[in-house]
Amino acid sequence: MLPILFPFLADTVMPPEDFTMIRVHEWGVVTFSSSGTTATGAPEDTYGFDPFGMVLVDAPVVWFHGAPFTGTFTARAEMGFISAAYPEPRGKPQDAAPIAAVWRIEGRMPRPFEKVPSPVVPENTPFAWAMEHWRDVPCLDLYGDDGGYLDRFLYYETAIPDGFHARMNTVVENGIQLAGFFSPEGLILETGPEPAVNEFRIVPLPGREENARLPLERDGVLAKLCGWAGGNLKSQEIEALWNTWEPFFMERPRGERWLLFPLPPATVGQISTISLIPESPGVGDVEYHRLFLGLVRLE
Repeated sequence: MLPILFPFLADTVMPPEDFTMIRVHEWGVVTFSSSGTTATGAPEDTYGFDPFGMVLVDAPVVWFHGAPFTGTFTARAEMGFISAAYPEPRGKPQDAAPIAAVWRIEGRMPRPFEKVPSPVVPENTPFAWAMEHWRDVPCLDLYGDDGGYLDRFLYYETAIPDGFHARMNTVVENGIQLAGFFSPEGLILETGPEPAVNEFRIVPLPGREENARLPLERDGVLAKLCGWAGGNLKSQEIEALWNTWEPFFMERPRGERWLLFPLPPATVGQISTISLIPESPGVGDVEYHRLFLGLVRLE
């Protein structure tokens, strides 16, 4: 029975697993800021307000569902380079600015997390605190080509040099114009110990005022994120996204305003691409479902 506390779950009920198919799910957050352009695992504390700053891509977390498999997964930075990856990719590149991370992996049916070996997490990993949220997702367990346990997800960071994409960096003068360039709607988040979240119509549509705001509780936020994902991500993945990012808004100085909005697939593909080449007999198609959100500070 689905928990009645989370009505948004009804929007993310997936069809029965097809064990001739693999589904690859990913989400990330693109922060438009002057602090740099890096894809990292969780929010940083250096974000500032600068509409002419560079773009920052946060938390590209990847899970695998469906058929057990052996294969090669590649994450490629389309406008920069891979600056970090977890677990350590196969044949760690010696290039100081590699454009791709490659893992040789085996996806197996999941076991209770307490019954698998402990993942090897490098010391001082800045996003280690968020891993507990990322592991709380029903998905395939991942093993390396040596048979050693890796984790329940893959993760990569990308760094994108300044000036890579003038459209994202310099053609707009405030966050609402920037967000409206990509999406007609978003969420306004006001920071503090109990952050307020309001639905926001960025681009006016008939019958809606430009500044109309509809307050959302947690379930409403999750439902909105689910809708932006097209109902293709599992509810636990949507929760992992919000559980990773809500503390950022709680811990920021009270009264800041941020705008969160979905990025179109074409823009996601311009930032990074992912691919899985399975080698297991009987495994057919691979489906990819990716959700990247834009985030810009307004004041």
